[in-house]
Amino acid sequence: MAEEVFLRYQDSRSNKGFVSRLMEEEDGTWTHFTAWGAVGRTFQEGTKYGLTEEKARKAHTSKVKDKMTGDTPYNECEPEVLGFARSTGAEIISQAVQVVQQERVWSPMLFSPIPTSRAKQLVQDPAYFAQKKEDGVRMRLYAGEDGLVRACNRKGQELPVPQVTAELGRALFAQIGVFDLDGESIGNNAFHAFDVLHIDPSAPAIERVTCLLDLARSFPGGIILTPTALTTDAKQDLLSRAVEEGWEGLMFKRRDTPYSAGRSPRDNKFKMWQEVTVALTEVNRTGKLEHGSARMIWLDPRDQQWKTVGNVSSGFKSGDLAEIAACVTRGGPVLADVRYLYFSEAALYQPCFRRVRRDLTPQDLGHQELVGRDGQRVVL
Repeated sequence: MAEEVFLRYQDSRSNKGFVSRLMEEEDGTWTHFTAWGAVGRTFQEGTKYGLTEEKARKAHTSKVKDKMTGDTPYNECEPEVLGFARSTGAEIISQAVQVVQQERVWSPMLFSPIPTSRAKQLVQDPAYFAQKKEDGVRMRLYAGEDGLVRACNRKGQELPVPQVTAELGRALFAQIGVFDLDGESIGNNAFHAFDVLHIDPSAPAIERVTCLLDLARSFPGGIILTPTALTTDAKQDLLSRAVEEGWEGLMFKRRDTPYSAGRSPRDNKFKMWQEVTVALTEVNRTGKLEHGSARMIWLDPRDQQWKTVGNVSSGFKSGDLAEIAACVTRGGPVLADVRYLYFSEAALYQPCFRRVRRDLTPQDLGHQELVGRDGQRVVL
């Protein structure tokens, strides 16, 4: 058995090729062969022998992904273009390429923010069900036909899978085969699922969440399901629990809504407090490095100008400020999520650092509005 990929990158200055070939040997071990170089010249080569199938496929997929999603993205080509011939019996459609293509097309459904008054209406509306809005980072967790458990963020960029989550994913694959879940990563070892994508994404939300509930019941301990309320009484209880336990908020999904990329006007999120992504531009230390504050600037959506919105000094864990200070020194501002009560007098009131956002760029921030003491959007 062989699987191989032939890639090429060409522009006005470059014409480069790359080959990755995966082969199963007679003794059951696997070999991974790679070749790279300028098209028309002799390629450099590298070969790893005696690998397990899992290690070989991981190396093969990783190499292909790096080439196809890098700053100079390669595309598939015929082997003859690079001076190679396809191996006898090799798969023409590579699983490694399918993985990259699958990640490229995924764009998560996003939720439109709503005020308290609207949240109370949706609690009573039978057309909607509710789920806890977790205080984590959006993550897609999935496994294809090869059984490898993978994760990516909202941009489709691959994320490391924590060991505990990977073990649960492998156990889930052993039970049901291919799976694809949307949810959030909480801390270092927990994945909380709130949607399922391995059934038809055009299926209504109530069918998808019912599938997820059935999956959680049939695989106890394997899937951490985001708290979900389907009835009016259950939604009211969930809202009360959110207030009492200080949750980040709730998500309200219309039962008949299909899964679609981008922000959905029919699927909403209600936050118990305000949150904004800012850029931290300067760290002021007081005493030990763990104590101090960071200056915040916010990208105003009206004129696309960065504006100072105060300093944040709470919420930092040990080592956070040291890491932020080092990043600012090396490469400039660090994007981070910050909670606050309201915006007043050119500053966020009682800001609290939540997390660094490495999955975002400044171009992603030009739509955020700040909320004042009266709950209205602020115009500066």
